[in-house]
Formats: sequence, structure tokens, C-alpha cells
Amino acid sequence: MDLPTSQYRNMADDDADPAHKSKKRRTQSPTTGIDPETMITDIDPEGDVLFYFERPGQGEALRVCSKVMKLLSPVFRAMLGPHFREGQKLSQATTEEPTVIPLPDDDFVSMKTICEALHYKGTVPPANWITFARLVDKYDTKDAMRFTSEAWLAEELCKKGPSDKLWYQEHPEELLLAAHLLDTPRAFRTASLALMRRHNTHYLDLAPLLLEEHPLPYSVLGEQPLRLISSA
Repeated sequence: MDLPTSQYRNMADDDADPAHKSKKRRTQSPTTGIDPETMITDIDPEGDVLFYFERPGQGEALRVCSKVMKLLSPVFRAMLGPHFREGQKLSQATTEEPTVIPLPDDDFVSMKTICEALHYKGTVPPANWITFARLVDKYDTKDAMRFTSEAWLAEELCKKGPSDKLWYQEHPEELLLAAHLLDTPRAFRTASLALMRRHNTHYLDLAPLLLEEHPLPYSVLGEQPLRLISSA
């Protein structure tokens, strides 16, 4: 006999995490390829992939759903496909014995923010915008993250500072770069206006954006700032 819709909803509410948040726990059973003391954050409790971040003392891992990651990231779609070792192992993966993918060069907190957003978990905006934006760019999740990134950046750029001015921001140049990497045109425009309206912003403050690891096109800053930066 079919249950009324209200009963299905009540059953779902009973099973759900009250805060709709990811849960962190210690490894409960040995998992091949990770330290037994690893702290696992279950973004998807039934996920078949563990992103492993090995750290001195105690590692951390994110349990995610491979289908979500492949659907929303072309990079993970390729990595977890049949032509790579990770994808070949995935066919045998289970919740109890997930495929472990080490990500030693990536920031755990930023990757957690990305995965939570992609899995529609409750999450908060990143504390380090540059690190977060680089990871979004690295794994090509810009399209999937665009509306979320736009909303977060808009909120960050419109925070009122000590002078209670709408355009106050401690480091708008960092948000400009983040908006570029995240491919969020509205936030990029707002960050540009914030830079222009700040009387204490000097062109030399933009010099870090031209470093090799910061792929902001020279044309964005214009000729005058470039001449000042190059002569500094």
C-alpha cells in the first residue's frame, strides 16, 4: 500500500541531518590507501569516492558521490572515466570500500567548500578567495558554481566597513582576481568599481595580480597601471 506524501516527507526528515551539514568522523573501518586515523567528512554518506589529504599527524578525507563530481566537473569526468586508473578502480568501489583519490597539492577547506556546494549541502563562503577560486578553475567547476560564486562575491563586496561606505573592502584586488577565475562577470564589474572608488588604492597594489601564478590578463588593468608597475 502506498504511503501518503506527508509520511514520505516525515521519513525523509527523520533520516536527514538536522542542519543539512556534512558530518565529520574518524575512520570506522580500515580503508585501503589511507591512514586509519584519518578524519572523514561525509559530504555524501553513501559516496563511493574519498578525496584524501594526507597531513602530518592526521589526514583528512572527503567522501563524495562520483556521479555528482563527474556530472559537474569535466576534469573529474575524465579522471574517473575508463581511461584512467582511478576510473577503472571506481567500477569496484562501494561505500564500505570507496576509491581513494589523493589530492596532496590541494587545500582541504577550499575543496570541502566546493564539494559541499556541488552536493547541495549547507556551506559557507570561502575564507581564502584566491585559493578557492584557483581550485574551482583547476577542476573546471565554474559553470556549476557560477550562481553560488556570484552570490557569495556580491555579499562579500557589499560588506560595509568602519566608515559605513558600501564600497569599503580590505582587499578588493583579491576579489577582482577571484571573480576573473570564477568567471563571474557581475562580481568582476563590482570589484572593478570598488577598486576605482577607493581613494587609497594605488596601482602598485595591483602588482601581485600580474605574477605568473595569477592569470589575470594584462589588458584588464590597462596601460597606465602597467607602466607604473613595470617602473616600480
